[in-house]
Amino acid sequence: MKNMIYSTLLLFGVLVLSRLLPFAENFTPLLAVAVFAPTVVENRIAQWFLPISVLFVTDLFLGFYTIMPIVYLTMVLATYISTYVRSLYLAGILSTLTWHVVVNASVWFTGHGTTSLLQTYIQAIPFDLNLLFGTLCYLALFDIIRRLTLYSEWLKFENT
Repeated sequence: MKNMIYSTLLLFGVLVLSRLLPFAENFTPLLAVAVFAPTVVENRIAQWFLPISVLFVTDLFLGFYTIMPIVYLTMVLATYISTYVRSLYLAGILSTLTWHVVVNASVWFTGHGTTSLLQTYIQAIPFDLNLLFGTLCYLALFDIIRRLTLYSEWLKFENT
């Protein structure tokens, strides 16, 4: 139990730093964590809570914005999508596409986009391609770590 608490706090800290440090725009592990959570966490509330809590804590430092509820909802939708889509990577792609459609529509609707919804979607493509690439890279990293962990547990079991 103690190790799980330390692991959770370490993951939370790394995620907070990943959002606060100057990386490439939208190249973040946060959406990947939202997608990956159902594969390692059984509790649905905990699956949703981790990405939302990281967003909230970092928004305290970065500042609040008008579409915060939509961004948070999109993270929950990513976890929901991942729960029902068997392929982790397809869930990542669908979650990024959902992000692109929902968040950018909100940007346009609140008047922060360009004159048309289509222009807002087009201008967001470079940022959301970074989000897609980052999400898939982090999902691959998480998946490799999970498989290595499962394999090492299997080896321990076989050697006893």
